[in-house]
Amino acid sequence: MEIFYAAVAIFSLTCVLLFYRFPYFLHDCMFIVKMLRVRSKRMKFRKRVPFYTVLDCFLDAVQRHPHKPFIVFEDDVYTYQQVERWSNKVAHALQKHTHLREGDTAALLVGNEPYFIFLWLGLMKIGCSASLLNTNIRGKSLMHCFMCCQAKVLIAGEEYRSAVCEVLPQLRERAVDVFLLCDNCDMEGFESLKDKIDMVDDGPRATDRQHSVRMAIGNGLRADVWREFRHRFGVKDIKEFYAASDGNIGFMNYVGKVGAVGKVNFLHKLGRTVSRWVPKAFQSSSSAAAVRSHTADDVAVTEPVPDECPVCSHNEWDTLEEKYGGQTFPEEHLKKAITEIEEMCNILRHEGVIVRRPEPIDWSVDYKTPDFTSTGMYAAMPRDILLVVGNEIIEAPMAWRARFFEYRAYRPLIKEYFKQGAKWTTAPKPTMSDDLYDKVTNMMGIEWMRRHLAPTYKVHIISFKDPNPMHIDATFNIIGPGLVLSNPDRPCGQIEMFKKAGWTVVHPPTPLIPDDHPLWMSSKWLSMNVLMLDEKRVMVDANETTIQKMFENLGIKTVKVNIRHANSLGGGFHCWTTDIRRRGTLQSYF
Repeated sequence: MEIFYAAVAIFSLTCVLLFYRFPYFLHDCMFIVKMLRVRSKRMKFRKRVPFYTVLDCFLDAVQRHPHKPFIVFEDDVYTYQQVERWSNKVAHALQKHTHLREGDTAALLVGNEPYFIFLWLGLMKIGCSASLLNTNIRGKSLMHCFMCCQAKVLIAGEEYRSAVCEVLPQLRERAVDVFLLCDNCDMEGFESLKDKIDMVDDGPRATDRQHSVRMAIGNGLRADVWREFRHRFGVKDIKEFYAASDGNIGFMNYVGKVGAVGKVNFLHKLGRTVSRWVPKAFQSSSSAAAVRSHTADDVAVTEPVPDECPVCSHNEWDTLEEKYGGQTFPEEHLKKAITEIEEMCNILRHEGVIVRRPEPIDWSVDYKTPDFTSTGMYAAMPRDILLVVGNEIIEAPMAWRARFFEYRAYRPLIKEYFKQGAKWTTAPKPTMSDDLYDKVTNMMGIEWMRRHLAPTYKVHIISFKDPNPMHIDATFNIIGPGLVLSNPDRPCGQIEMFKKAGWTVVHPPTPLIPDDHPLWMSSKWLSMNVLMLDEKRVMVDANETTIQKMFENLGIKTVKVNIRHANSLGGGFHCWTTDIRRRGTLQSYF
């Protein structure tokens, strides 16, 4: 009997500790069970022959409850049967008036309205895919997205007429059928559900609770609006979620905690703890352990360090997930360069990269230190200022008076990453006084980096005769594991080190840029200043066809972007950006 009581006591204590550590343990378990059921159902549908599609699911719902409301839009209600009829009309019209055939793609530039669903279902019924275009993009960006989806038809809402007119000449050149949706069915654009819920402040009505709504799903609902909405309309079950097409994870607030956008399951937390503990268990860095112990004993930690760090980059070729892009000169005559950088950022987003931008600052204002007075320059080349090593952001000093305070444009974002768990280090800044002033790399800075990164990283000194010392990546550029570009005009003095380690040294072809093209602060060899998105994708200048061919011969797909005018301002793809996060781990390549 004593053993039984002891077992009960241990079990009770375990439950108390479990619920103390994981107060939503039962909710987590219920969520896991639901997800397993959803996965089982999805796998069953995947194995069905013929394949069970979203269209099949919709048609089954039409058969089960044809008169049940399917879409509620402003004052209009569309039943399943009505949506079925509308989608049939769309399908017949597309077959009759377009050249669409089974397997083709149609691009939709349509806002949030019932026709969006009608068109999507109608296209599925004739065996075509719908490519959903971002309604906020215009001009070259819109045309680029349209070309990427290889659509034969563009269907746009009436409110996007002007956006279509901008690219209409290019569409006509490619014999694309363009259709504008009319508004004769009284179907206009409407605000999001969030904005409708915000309207609870207009005052309650007697009919507020006369409905059959049992659940509301939202995204970004404020806590105060949440409480008022639940109290006024009587909808107790409210779920929030967070996800993004350019992200690789999503969250759902399945416990119903007011104001929360998501809930991390205890298994995810446990998995992260184990995955982080295992490599640490095999580390033998006693000095690091001593630092951690000293910090824990003597320093009060004001904010807990999050489990996941948003900053991680160990090399130049692991899959790129987030990128910090620079900001160009604001002058009118630099419009072409600005357009090129915006296009580059849009293409990076299309390739799945998160792009962040610096804060706008008026660099024409004088600033001073005890040693000098100067105006600013720009915040266009973040790789000159920010160096990411592992999960640490190093703020590099600029030995250039005009760029001495350039870090101010990046500080808000650095602080954001720091709060999310990244390390943040500011290297010692030079005084820049008149008797000690230059614009070249100094040995003390190299020695600081060597000591700071030791023993995890080893710093190598690279030297070459370069008339443009600002552009190391126009002379020497590592593009993959065991693969390095070396400028044939200015060979690297340490290239033998790479050859002995078994690396392949590739000499890029002579740039095609004309000699009369303005390169005020640049080298014509910026053609080799490329950006690796991963080991098999590289962003290159659209004008440099010879280096494109070189990469294709190496088995690397080229993402072509015109950046020639932006080159004139001091750099290429590598300079205009700095890596924030790449998917990969620390490895030795020597």
